[in-house]
Amino acid sequence: MGGNTMAPGPGQGDSAHWYLLGFSLKPLQKMMRDMSAQVPRIIHQAFFAPKVHNLQQLEPWLERANAMQEYAAQWGYTYIRWDLSSSNELERLLGSEGFQLLQLEISKEHLASAANLVRYVVLEEHGGFWIDLDYSLPKDHTTGELIDLLDVFSPSGATFVPEASCRNIEKSAIFVETSLFSCPPHHPIIRRMIASQIQNFEVTNGVDLAKRGGSFVQTGTMLFNKVLFGKYTLIDRQTLDTIMSR
Repeated sequence: MGGNTMAPGPGQGDSAHWYLLGFSLKPLQKMMRDMSAQVPRIIHQAFFAPKVHNLQQLEPWLERANAMQEYAAQWGYTYIRWDLSSSNELERLLGSEGFQLLQLEISKEHLASAANLVRYVVLEEHGGFWIDLDYSLPKDHTTGELIDLLDVFSPSGATFVPEASCRNIEKSAIFVETSLFSCPPHHPIIRRMIASQIQNFEVTNGVDLAKRGGSFVQTGTMLFNKVLFGKYTLIDRQTLDTIMSR
């Protein structure tokens, strides 16, 4: 029997078939917009200094930040260093309670947690690249020459990298890293991460994140991977070695 035997829905042609399959194009169209949104040429870093008596301890980190700022200028990026001089803008982005938590974490020298609180709100607002201070400049390791970040990262949508690619750790690492990524402004993944952070703490109770699993669990990589992939169980390395080899 030839021809289309499906009962027609409202409209003609393919649109009728989409209707009959119970499929809405709106979520797909939104997803395509998120994937095609361009990543701005902006590099963000955070520098919240610990309370050190010897300023020489800060010099290597300042040198890294200054080197990244020079790289940004050379390759046509806007460079934004987020620190306590950015307090007014950070309070606007984080809200009063979020900013209180940021100040609390800095006062306790939980600087990784402080950076976690900042990275998502500034990427949600501005888009661009987040690069932690412990990264070197992007180079071609064959020639040693500097390269454009956008020669490696996608110019549109969000780009993340696996933890094993960023750090000298076991190849079996399963996490997506949060210390180096890029996205356009208002990306839905980043919005979901911010919402999850808000649900994870209460400033009014004077929460100490270090007592609740630390920044890795409460505001950082573990939480981000839960946002990406949902709940999952981690197998410890000793157990893994008893059931799998490589």
